[in-house]
Amino acid sequence: MELIIDQEKMLSLMMSFYNVTSMRFVLFNNDYEEILAYPFRGHPFCLHMQKNNEFLSRCETCNHTHFVKCSKTMKTEIYYCHFGLVEITVPLIVHNKIIGYVMLGQITDKKNYNDLFQSAKQYIKNNNCSDAIDWELLKQIQYFPQEKLIAITKILEACTNYIVSNELLDVKKSSIVDKIITYIDENFLEIDNVNDICSALKISRTSLYSLFQKSFHTGIQKYIVSLRLDYAKKLLEETDLPIYEIAYKSRFNDYNYFSHVFNKTFKHAPSFYRNKNL
Repeated sequence: MELIIDQEKMLSLMMSFYNVTSMRFVLFNNDYEEILAYPFRGHPFCLHMQKNNEFLSRCETCNHTHFVKCSKTMKTEIYYCHFGLVEITVPLIVHNKIIGYVMLGQITDKKNYNDLFQSAKQYIKNNNCSDAIDWELLKQIQYFPQEKLIAITKILEACTNYIVSNELLDVKKSSIVDKIITYIDENFLEIDNVNDICSALKISRTSLYSLFQKSFHTGIQKYIVSLRLDYAKKLLEETDLPIYEIAYKSRFNDYNYFSHVFNKTFKHAPSFYRNKNL
């Protein structure tokens, strides 16, 4: 997937975010590659520790693990890195597809820096590493209490909506992947199986599965189901149709299956969701 970035506006947003929070704002593509950041360099403590190739590899593995988790849940991930620092990853979603991620990190929620020092020291000991921890660099890591981290996360999520709605980041059109997505988005209620897509776009099943998984880190059927669930949710909100009819119109022929996947996705049964939105 090739991305188009409005670099001037994106950097302006990143700088504004940094001026308010003093937190580094990093943009990744959906292959988990860093493509833009402000400030341009990471925290001195992390840069110092990453001079050790073993630590650098573990940092990259930690990031990758949580990118994969984020790609599966399509939700914000807040987690601790191997040194005990807090990282926040939010997916950038366009038409139910992840096109990239924004990340904040290299901060701590430990008020006592000695606790952070002991955590990092224990990590080094457990991994039989001899590298010394620079106490002065460690003390430069910013402390944020949990309530402030939650507030900043909400602001970051609002920023991702701003990035998408104002097209600061978008997908370059005209590739075969875009044709696949466009076809599915326009025909998700009529598609009976993968063969329909293959026939319409003159592409093999093998190529279709491979391209879709590589580009969006999800399966075709799962994506189609997500579109149908969003459609059903819209009907629940905007019509008085019986729920069984909504299930049928959304291409769920088994009402029990519809109720199960709806509840799993939106954390509420269809009937509860409708009553909640009356």
